[in-house]
Amino acid sequence: MKSRYLKSTLWGLAALLALWAMYGWWLRPQVKAFLWTGEENMVSRLVAVFYPRFAIERHRFDASYFLFLADQMVLRATVMLLSLGAWLLWQSSRRERAVAVLPVATHEYFLRYFALVLLIYTYDWCYSFYKLSFFTDFFEPLWLIRPLPGFSLPWLWTLWTVMVLAALRCLWLGRGALLPALLFVVLQAYLYSFGKMDHTFAPFTYVCLLMPWWERQGRIWRKEGRSFGSAEVLQWVRAAIALCYVQAGMEKLLLGGSAWWNAGHLRTFLLVHGRAAGRALAASPDSLLEAASLLVLLWQLAFVGILHRKGRYFFAITGFLFHLANYLFLGVGWWLHTYVWCYPFFFDSLSVVERLARFLKAKTYRQKQ
Repeated sequence: MKSRYLKSTLWGLAALLALWAMYGWWLRPQVKAFLWTGEENMVSRLVAVFYPRFAIERHRFDASYFLFLADQMVLRATVMLLSLGAWLLWQSSRRERAVAVLPVATHEYFLRYFALVLLIYTYDWCYSFYKLSFFTDFFEPLWLIRPLPGFSLPWLWTLWTVMVLAALRCLWLGRGALLPALLFVVLQAYLYSFGKMDHTFAPFTYVCLLMPWWERQGRIWRKEGRSFGSAEVLQWVRAAIALCYVQAGMEKLLLGGSAWWNAGHLRTFLLVHGRAAGRALAASPDSLLEAASLLVLLWQLAFVGILHRKGRYFFAITGFLFHLANYLFLGVGWWLHTYVWCYPFFFDSLSVVERLARFLKAKTYRQKQ
């Protein structure tokens, strides 16, 4: 058994070294040629597809900054792959997984919760599209939606209506989450085709991208008449959500380094972007501001601990407090942040949703009587 894990580890490290060698000897020279001479190559085509804002950003920063950005992106991807590989080895080495199987009914309640969160996220997207319709001159479709029609309110409102109806159906039946998940990603691409992308819905988007796998599993279980099903997809959903926080911490560490937890950095941010409470906090001693910045960084890097059964409550509660503090001091997001809505996926039961569904079904049954 140990030799198998050793072989897997060695093969993984060899693959990562090969990727780094390919980047250093083949891809990095193309990055440099594109940044310094504007040469048309594979990198320029990838940038045009995945980073259209580069046409503006290149006038704000010099070429060396973007080369450093490319290097740290490769480094970050390497660390993430190593972490993911270690997690998979840890999962496979345990005699009993934390969640080996779950009742199929519980999986259905998770899909109902997914539909509920999607409806909460997107209830005002019709109005958002209406506001963006006044700025269509700035619309540059992302690669995902280039084959689709351009920015048109009837088209977008139709997609939004279909998504909402499909989500309501999923909320009622506990299945059929694939269509609203795909439409969520497509409509989000339209929202982000105006030169600005953010990470507001990043964890939930990962859940949407894994939904085809989850739906396929559920279809197989229903066809075979199973009462229990593997929680493998749910584990991947949890890992994807947790890695959003780890990536945020890595970006702070790799881009900012020790300067990120400098007291002046947080103080400036609080004074420029903060609310009244944030501006009051800016008057705190340097040691307090540095400790707060360092704790946030360590907490984000350690957020992967939420994957362990014993760490779920700690990271869920501290995560809620973290986003609440961001809202109170910096005015970022809402007091109940979009990331917090993804925390229930880390638990094995959605008892509140289950009780609500049973209540609604019982009420409907009594009305029919």
